[in-house]
Amino acid sequence: MRAGPRSLQTPLSLAVIDVLNRHLEKSDLRSVHGLAQAVPTVSRSQLYLLMRGEAVIDVAELFAVCEALGLTPLQVIAEAEDLVGNASAVAAYDEGHPIEDEQGTTDEP
Repeated sequence: MRAGPRSLQTPLSLAVIDVLNRHLEKSDLRSVHGLAQAVPTVSRSQLYLLMRGEAVIDVAELFAVCEALGLTPLQVIAEAEDLVGNASAVAAYDEGHPIEDEQGTTDEP
């Protein structure tokens, strides 16, 4: 069970899923069912949600899926950034995160 709320999808996170799906289709695994057999650390239902973009992939899930597909997370993220375009224009949050408010930090130097 997760300790807190999940993040919302961003253009980059959706592009990561697109890249993973394209590699999955070309792999010997060919389907989420095959991927689930190769990634025992993530449930099949969670993989279906992830690969349909209905859940945001976390770092552990990304590493596990990449390993099963013979990819590195860096490779996947680089391909996703190319899909999105200018990577510097992609941000997970346009506004401050609640934890920043609690700590009293700001983006200003």
